[in-house]
Amino acid sequence: MASFRKEILGQIERIDTGRIFTFRDLSFETEKTANVAVLLSEQSRKGVLVRVEKGAYYRPKKSVLGLGKLPVYQDEQFRYLTEKLNGYITGAYIYNKMGLTEQVATTITIATPNPVRRFRFKNLDIECVKAYCMDYPD
Repeated sequence: MASFRKEILGQIERIDTGRIFTFRDLSFETEKTANVAVLLSEQSRKGVLVRVEKGAYYRPKKSVLGLGKLPVYQDEQFRYLTEKLNGYITGAYIYNKMGLTEQVATTITIATPNPVRRFRFKNLDIECVKAYCMDYPD
């Protein structure tokens, strides 16, 4: 069990700080899912990992100025959400990022083949719309 524990902790160490990861990002045998869940929960209680939502964690970045742990950045939250919803960001937010508009979005719009109801993720308001084209570059 100790070697399995070290293997999983080693995999977590190799994941970039600030990047949200789930069980799918770790390689282990399917029957050991409960063990991994307990290990991640334990690391979260110790403060090594921060829990974003059920089954999603990240390693917080340490502040250069000694101010403690930095929160997960908004771009990483968007990456996680678009991957989870199998979609892409659209609307006023992305147009503002590209410099096409001066509007500042209060709601982030994600185009996905199977839209879900509007929800709140951390401090972001997320709205899903129907995607009619799924052939898009990264």
